[in-house]
Amino acid sequence: MADWTTNPQELSAYDMLMDKVLEKTASNVGQKEVEKLMKMIAYHETGPHQRNLPEARQAEGGPGRGLYQYELSTSGGSGAGRTAMNRLFNVLGEENLPKWAYKYFDKYFEPEGDVDFSELTEEQQNILFLADKLQDPIRGNIGQIGVESDSLWWAKYHHKGGGDTTKFDASRSSYLNNSIGE
Repeated sequence: MADWTTNPQELSAYDMLMDKVLEKTASNVGQKEVEKLMKMIAYHETGPHQRNLPEARQAEGGPGRGLYQYELSTSGGSGAGRTAMNRLFNVLGEENLPKWAYKYFDKYFEPEGDVDFSELTEEQQNILFLADKLQDPIRGNIGQIGVESDSLWWAKYHHKGGGDTTKFDASRSSYLNNSIGE
């Protein structure tokens, strides 16, 4: 379902999406808190050997790619990278779709091919992350930023693979210890 955004202020795609995210968060949550959660998730998802590298690839040739380990549909993955790109188009529409995203659609803006996050810049991955979460059918996901713990938010709305947050909790502690002064 398209929820196209108008852009009279000519904001960047990132700023447009962040504004939409902030409209849905609790009143005490600002851009800094959302970005901190994004950085924490990227820190965890990339793991200790590829820490925060946009070109990160899941070990043993798995389907996860990039900062947030969005999966390819090839290699037995979920195709979450393609889903995120489709959601970007659904939120921004043709008029506001960043030029770099055009190659993932045909001339009629029908989805075309898989989306490998490891081939995208950090900014592009952040844009797709925000669009993906805005369009996620799990109700309330954005609204729970700053309400639920970071670990629980990651488990429910990003990882979507169960409630065990032990590894994320360890990554979160490491991230917070290493990001003092940010």
